[in-house]
Amino acid sequence: LARAAATADAADASPADAAALAAADTAASDAANTTTVERVAVLKLSNSDFETRAEALAASLAQHFRVLVPQTVLLAAPPSGSPFPPAEGSAAEEGWAALCTAARALPPTAAGSLAAAVSPPPRAEGGQTGRARRACLLMSFVKGVQLRQAEDTLLRLRDPARAFAHLARQLGRLLVFDCTLGNEDRLAVPDFGWGGHGANA
Repeated sequence: LARAAATADAADASPADAAALAAADTAASDAANTTTVERVAVLKLSNSDFETRAEALAASLAQHFRVLVPQTVLLAAPPSGSPFPPAEGSAAEEGWAALCTAARALPPTAAGSLAAAVSPPPRAEGGQTGRARRACLLMSFVKGVQLRQAEDTLLRLRDPARAFAHLARQLGRLLVFDCTLGNEDRLAVPDFGWGGHGANA
């Protein structure tokens, strides 16, 4: 999976950047006398491909609102039956192909639901087949704390007042962004009837 993540990251970069990344990884591997340089990434499989693509769009829009979100890349299989398939060799398709290859190469106990999610499901009773996912998100891993734990964390910093001011600005941007998207599953705003979900911020 780490190799698939690196492949998708390289596919999203320019050819020169991808070549430099590969050269750097090779040099580091040789120096450490190991076979690969491992990095951490997050693979997110939503309930449906529609939700996955919607979240990828939201992550892209977040940059225009100056909302801090993890770097997100959409990995997607070529659309079946579409009269307008994406260009061959697109980053989304190449990343998806690398993910499927990596999932199939994992031992069954390690692959778990990932291999089942990206592979065609078995035919069900009555001749109907389930629907395998054809898209997922590759996201950078961000170490942090949930919003409800932020106060204790910020108070331990050297300049808590500045940190709280920065957090307030970010929350303001996030609120405007969620209002634009109609997303009530993150911040609790009683005036809007939003219950929020503390673990999502």
